[in-house]
Formats: sequence, C-alpha cells, structure tokens
Amino acid sequence: MEVVRPPTLVLIAALTLAGCRPASPKPGEYFGTTTPQHPGQTLFFNNGAEPQTIDPGLVWDSAGTNIVRELFEGLTRYDPRTLAPVPGMAERWEVSDDGLTWTFHLRDAEWTDGRPVTAGDFVYAWTRVLDPLSGAQYANMLWVIRNGEDFTRGKLKDPAQLGIRARDPKTLEVQLQYPAPYFLELTAYSPFSPVRRDVVDRYGDAWTRPEHIVTNGAFRLSEWRLRYEVVLTKNPTYWDADSVKLEKVVAMAIEDSHTALRLYETGTLDWLGSNARVPPENVPFVNGYADYMTAPRLGVYFLWLQCEKKPLDDPRVRRALNLAIDREKLVRYVLKGGQIPADHLVPDALLTESTGYVSPRGEGFDPEKARKLLAEAGYPGGKGFPKLSYTYNTDEAHRQIAETVQAMWREHLGIDVELYNMEFKVHLAHTETGDFEIARGGWWADYQDPSTFLEQLRPGAAQNHARWRSEAFGQALDEGLRSVDPNQRNAAYARAEQLAIEGAPIIPLYVYSYSDFVKPYVKGIYPNGRHLHPLRAIWIDEAAR
Repeated sequence: MEVVRPPTLVLIAALTLAGCRPASPKPGEYFGTTTPQHPGQTLFFNNGAEPQTIDPGLVWDSAGTNIVRELFEGLTRYDPRTLAPVPGMAERWEVSDDGLTWTFHLRDAEWTDGRPVTAGDFVYAWTRVLDPLSGAQYANMLWVIRNGEDFTRGKLKDPAQLGIRARDPKTLEVQLQYPAPYFLELTAYSPFSPVRRDVVDRYGDAWTRPEHIVTNGAFRLSEWRLRYEVVLTKNPTYWDADSVKLEKVVAMAIEDSHTALRLYETGTLDWLGSNARVPPENVPFVNGYADYMTAPRLGVYFLWLQCEKKPLDDPRVRRALNLAIDREKLVRYVLKGGQIPADHLVPDALLTESTGYVSPRGEGFDPEKARKLLAEAGYPGGKGFPKLSYTYNTDEAHRQIAETVQAMWREHLGIDVELYNMEFKVHLAHTETGDFEIARGGWWADYQDPSTFLEQLRPGAAQNHARWRSEAFGQALDEGLRSVDPNQRNAAYARAEQLAIEGAPIIPLYVYSYSDFVKPYVKGIYPNGRHLHPLRAIWIDEAAR
C-alpha cells in the first residue's frame, strides 16, 4: 500500500534544504527559528508514527512506548541524565543475598482519579501481561519472575503461584526465577507499569481512551487525535509534580521525515523527536548546526525473514541473502548519518564497557559465497527463485534502504524482490501475525544487557516474528540468564548469538545512530546511548521569548 506524502511540504523542504542553505553552517548557527512559537511551558515534538496502543501491558512499538512512559510510572523510573533506575512508585527496596527476592516499599502516590497506587495494582498488571490470553509482546520480559514462563505457556494455571505478592497495600514482594542484575532497569519499563483492574474491567479494550484512562505518571492523557497527535498535560496528582515544568506536550504522528524537518525549521516542532530522523539526503546540509544532535544509538536495524515460508525455510537461502548485502556501501553512500555496519545482532561496541560482552563476528559481504549457497539450495544464478515481498513502513530512509538492498540482491544473486510500502500500524500488524516474507525490523535496547536483543529470537516468544525455532539457542540464552558469573553469562550469550548468525533468521544491517534537532530554548534533553528523554525533566526557557 503506497502512502503519498503531501507534495507541497516535501517540495518546500527540498528547496529550503538543498537550494537556500549553505553546505557548511557558520559556527553557532541554528537551523530555522530559535524563538518559541507556543505559549508557556508547551512542547511540540514528532513521535514518528501513530501509537499502536497505549496500554502498558500490550505496547511494544516505540511510538506507543514514548507515550506510555509519560502516562505511567513503575517501581523505578529513569534518571534523565544517566538513565540509571532511580526510585519511582517505590521509595525504597531490599534484595536477598541470593538476588532472588526483592521487597519494594511503595511511596504515598495517587492515580489521576485520586485513589492510592497499591501493591495490588502491580500484581494485577504483571499477571495480566503474563496471561497467555493477553497476547502481550513483552510477556517474555516478565519471565524473569518465578513461574512466569510456565504461566504464559499454559503449563501453570494458578496465578497465585507466580512470584508476585502484595504483602500489604504498600509492600510488594517479587521472587525471581534467576538473579537478574538488570532487574531495576526492567521495573522502569512499560510492561512493569501498574494498571487499575477496575478500570480495565469496566471499559474493556476502550479503557485507554482519554475519557476513561486512569494513570499515575507525570502526565495525563488529554486528547488523542488519530493519525495526527496525542496531547498530554501535567498531572497535578503525580507524587513529584513540583519538579515537572511542562504543562502541555503535543506528540505529533508525522511519518514523513521531510515534513517533520520542515515543521521543525519553522518552529511548529520544538524537538524533532527521539523517534524521528533527518532524511539521509539532507544530512550533509544540516550537519554542523548548533541544534543538531547525532551519535551512535544502542539499537540495530535489521530485516526479518519469515522462516516458515519457502524458500526462506532453508538457512542456505537466508545466509545467501545476508552475504549479498554490502553494509559499508549502504551506510557510507546511502544513509550518511554515522551508522555503523552490523553483521551480528547485539551492538556489543556500545555494551562492552557496562557488561564486558563481545559478540562473535558475523558473516560479512561475500557475494561469491552467497551465490554458492543459493546454488546449493537449488537456485543457481537465481534461476527458479520466487519473487519475494519486502515490506517496510512509510519513511524516506526505509525506502532508500529497501531499494539499495533490492539492487544488491539483483546484482549479486540474480533475484528480485517486490517492495511494499505501508503505514506503520499496518506494517506492525503484518509482522506480528507473520504475514510477510521479508520485513523491515529494528530493536532499541530496553535495558543494558545483551539479552534485550537476543530475547527477540527465543523459540515461541511473541517478539520472534521470524518464527525461527532453535532449541539450542533457547538453552544457551537461558544458561546466560541464569548465570551469576559475568564471564559464564557472556559466554552463553555468545553461543546463542553464534547460533543466530548461523541460522540467519534476521539480517542485521547497521547499528543505529540518531540524527535529531532540538531548539536551544528546550532544556533538560541530555545525550545518551538510548536517546531516551523523560518529559518530566524537560522544560522551556522562557527567557528565549
């Protein structure tokens, strides 16, 4: 399904950037207006797409997660400078010597309707995510909880046997399946947010509508204009409301990066947004502006291969497709935004300092080997190879990547693929249900551990859109998760990643970089490897008016 972007805005953007701007900005020069266009403490940013859902137990897309993070708060929350987990709904906690039992003591906090946040709200929310009937994409993230996996897989029916217990309204006891040094990072993430059972029971799937939703975060949901914008306003009942300066936040759902950049230049957007990007062809024109931000990001852009569909069920075919892509050429001549070529799933260069993990090397560009594997699979010179579909969501960079990969496969393997461009929500629906052959994918770290990337390929996990099943991979991943010794842990993770390289259910292309703009009057956005910026810490410098 082709989505046509507004031609006038795109043309204006192209003319402005290519025709009227110097190739090298002057030192200290800003891109576009530097005067706030919106009243008071109001922030406009581009969220990049329409959220698929804002249900914290079901959300998994980045657009939805950006909203959920502001509406709900878990036991911990992110420090805006370091992203280290700091007290949120829990004001303090203790952990047993074996690392398996955590006791959280909740602070006095309220929902937006004035009712207190209780330990029971967490028990309900976490059990709901683990329920096999929920279909939650992140259920496997909660398998760190005792009996969590067995409950999701239907081997255990009684939720009382889960390692979650409200000892009293202000005390939550959590028993883990294995020690997890990153557990406090998990409790800051969306699926670990509390949810009110009475609200879900009363309104069903409609509970997240603005007129029904009850939240406990720094902001409340005021308006949701589908395919246009989500409007948040400061939550006066938030326990830390005195430190929140923004009164209103408008998250726009602009999928076209040219349009978003033009709106930033004119001042409609104060911040391009962590889920947006500068179009690749415009990077040479904007690099060097004082308000431009770019750095490597803890995430990997890749292609899903649907391993249950022929001929992609043959690992030789999958490896051939992988080997026929010249990643160096892709990032240097097409993307041009500081991305790092990736031949393996875990961006270990950004994790080694914090975890000590080093990935096994993947299979790089080798067209001769690719042709040999394709011939062994029964398609010499590409003869007889079916025309596969390659789907991606609307975005200029995704289009350029798809066309480049398509050309490389044609040149090096003698095969062709058909490209399909579709709306983001439609693209997500196709990947969730396995209704694709080759699909654009990507993953940004949810926490600082290699497992955040490897968990996507766990056999039977909802996030495993490739439908790849390797019991050996699952066993190695589990061994890593259960290892207390960091060296043993990393060795097990490396074995799992090596199996993923050999099985090739996905094709890693590059480690993300972010290319972003933020107006000089927007304060509280601190560079970090996950490009995650809590809105509760952001504010507008009124003196700039």
